Amino acid sequence: MRDLPTHFKSIGLAVASALCLLMPQEGVAQTLKMDLAKPVLLPVTELTANSMTVHWRNVKAEYGASPDAPRMFYRLHITHEFEAKEDVLYPVANFEIKGTTDGKEVESPANWLDEWGSQSGWFAMTHKARPGAIQISVPAQMRIPGLPKEVYETTSGLVSPILHLGNNSGKYSLSFTAKVVEGIGSNAELIIFGYGEETNAPTEAPSNIKNISIPMDGKAHKITLDMEGGTWSHLVTMRLHSPHVIELTDAIKIEQALVQGDKGYRSVWKAGIKGSHASIQPQKPDLSKGEYKVEYAFSIGTKEEEGLIPAGVLDQEAVKKAGERIAVRMGVQETVGDFGDRANLVVRRSMFSDPCYLDGNTPKSPYYYLGYVGKEDPNYQYALPGEITHPNGLYAGAIKMSTHMTNAYHGKKILGVRLCVAAVGQNKTGWLLGSREQNAGTPYIFLAQKLKGADAGESQWLRSRVSVLQDGWNEVMFDEPYTIERGNPIYAGVIAQDMSNSGLILATHHDPQITTPHSLLYAHAEGNAQHSSLSFAAKPKQDQHLLMQFILDESAHNGIEPLIAELCRIYVEGDRVKVEGKHDAIFVYTITGQLIDSEVALPSGKYIVRVSTPSGYQHQRILVP
Repeated sequence: MRDLPTHFKSIGLAVASALCLLMPQEGVAQTLKMDLAKPVLLPVTELTANSMTVHWRNVKAEYGASPDAPRMFYRLHITHEFEAKEDVLYPVANFEIKGTTDGKEVESPANWLDEWGSQSGWFAMTHKARPGAIQISVPAQMRIPGLPKEVYETTSGLVSPILHLGNNSGKYSLSFTAKVVEGIGSNAELIIFGYGEETNAPTEAPSNIKNISIPMDGKAHKITLDMEGGTWSHLVTMRLHSPHVIELTDAIKIEQALVQGDKGYRSVWKAGIKGSHASIQPQKPDLSKGEYKVEYAFSIGTKEEEGLIPAGVLDQEAVKKAGERIAVRMGVQETVGDFGDRANLVVRRSMFSDPCYLDGNTPKSPYYYLGYVGKEDPNYQYALPGEITHPNGLYAGAIKMSTHMTNAYHGKKILGVRLCVAAVGQNKTGWLLGSREQNAGTPYIFLAQKLKGADAGESQWLRSRVSVLQDGWNEVMFDEPYTIERGNPIYAGVIAQDMSNSGLILATHHDPQITTPHSLLYAHAEGNAQHSSLSFAAKPKQDQHLLMQFILDESAHNGIEPLIAELCRIYVEGDRVKVEGKHDAIFVYTITGQLIDSEVALPSGKYIVRVSTPSGYQHQRILVP
């Protein structure tokens, strides 16, 4: 079902009937936690001009939930995605107001404005569409003086689609043209603000509120405001604080200064999906592979009573001409507690998934990724530290390229580090892992020749880069590449601060078959500690492995593109293991589980070969004669 905005707050019985349209389906919750991993969207199927079937995974299996009390809830967004090709002031939203085109006027107590403007996803309470304009107002029966401002506010107003406004440190501008048509008093009073729809609990008050006054002089006034606090799931709303009718003309524009490479999106259609309404693919999945591998599906736009997708939303050619792309994103929500006890109900959410582009064109990486684990869907059940041990403490993780690996890649260049982090819980830093550079040369993302604790003496840094990491996978490039030298082991790692005391920082893969201590070296210290004091050691139970890889230059993989999912052919040639096909890394184990050097001659015997590919792992037993 097409999901309504959740921006109006409950303030009294006088406006309860209006608010019931806009309250979240789960009700007001005492606690909101952002600590779930993102869903992973798979290619859509049955795509038409106004419908599609969406597929996803990487969520907890929801068996036994009843339809009236689902524990899982999904917010699905069709988005128009953009990327700055140069430094530019970008129109993240540009709602050109058309109004009616037949000379008539159409009134509504609350509805989407798709038909009356150039972009989908805008919503308004009491409003009237007329030729070339949209009027928003307090309902006629409530245009009386003396009522609390909050009563006017919750029965009037306009709200934008969800927008990515987290670039430019959350700073953006809003402009619109408005004329006061009628009302009581010489000036119409408005409040305008923005907030993260997914990141604010329903009871939280917004910040960065702008109060403006428009004279009732029969003139159209152009208003431009500088706003702050933009997030990755931002709504911008204007509401009346007085009993007036205002008319909006021309366009409502939300712009943000982007630098080359900045990415964002505009939600043009969204649906709310109860977990119990999603179909499981297949109906009886093999849970031995893990509940996070279970796939789900849901068809949208196929039933008129659930809300058809407006014309043009899925028009890929038109969107492409505007320099944007159509994608689907999804967020997941889980409720914990008794639905009848709102005060003790806990709502847990994820950030939105990475975009799944409808044109199917995912850019190929020019790099080679070398690590103990491939790029996989993160499961934050295995995130470290997993529990809060030190308030605002430093947490670090690293992987080691051992001597036999540096021998094999001698002369190749390390350009950076790819890693996955559980930053969703960091609500004090905007769902990012913020850097904390304590002194010149202090690493955040680093390469090291030695690490204190793992080697004798102090840590010896080779490269470092202070950066901000977003939830999920990140690629961080160093200012200068590092050339691998034969015989010298290298560490790659990250040092971060748990600013929100969430207990979630480092995303890991759980696999007891990998027994090498090089896949996760871990360190932590109290909040005031210096980075240089961190002492690294392999975890005693070596069943967690850091989701991290070295980024090497393209020549490292000798012409094999590692990021295209394809079944590899694993075979033996003499006393060496050979792999044909697209892959990230090769691991060879003895039958007892010991990781050995895949680059050297293997003694006769049986082995297990594990090949990391973008779509998962391939295992195969081999025999060296």
